[in-house]
Amino acid sequence: MPGTEKEEEMGSESESDSDRKNRNRDKKKKPMTEYEKKRQKIDECKTSLPVFPFREQLLAAIAEHQVNLKNYFRSTSSEV
Repeated sequence: MPGTEKEEEMGSESESDSDRKNRNRDKKKKPMTEYEKKRQKIDECKTSLPVFPFREQLLAAIAEHQVNLKNYFRSTSSEV
């Protein structure tokens, strides 16, 4: 059952109030610094990678199965 005209008006007023608040909030935001722009671009790129959803699992696996290559490179460099 549709609301009365007054209820519909109030609904549209509340929408315009929230729109107005959002615009005011956007106006108050400081412009992004070059660092912030670069950081945002890096974050967007990082999260778009196909492996990103598995980041925590990958880091845990690396931490659990660390390999020390220091001695490996020493032995191979003397053979060359």
